[in-house]
Amino acid sequence: MIRLGALTLVLACTGTPRAARTDPLAELAVRDPYPGASDPEALAALDPEVASDELYGQAIAAYVARDYLVAARRFMLAARPILLSGSSFNGDLMARNRRAYYTNAQRAWRKAGAEAEARAALTAAAARDPDNAQAIAALVSELVPARRSGTP
Repeated sequence: MIRLGALTLVLACTGTPRAARTDPLAELAVRDPYPGASDPEALAALDPEVASDELYGQAIAAYVARDYLVAARRFMLAARPILLSGSSFNGDLMARNRRAYYTNAQRAWRKAGAEAEARAALTAAAARDPDNAQAIAALVSELVPARRSGTP
């Protein structure tokens, strides 16, 4: 929009007749939008860092809106692309980010009262993410113990 505004300003300053002025972007092909908030699963197909960053933003927005269950799930989804990328570039940074996502997901699930879902998802994440398995196990240990059938 800034470029369009500057272009419009330049056209106005050059004295181009108003009838001859057209939208310079109108002749460009329109691209399909990237997946957005309505399709978080499709984000994993994007560049891992871009996908993770987008999902993290969605998780933060849901958390701020106090939609803790959605926030927890988005935090977990944010960890997946940077785990699955298998890139050794910035590996330590990616592991730290995943650890933050798992921590935030656990906190959101606790606020949502969905500790059983938290336990299942975090336990599965520990199996997929050996770099963070110990940290994830600590997060699981902070959850209220699951009730056994027949126990009040």
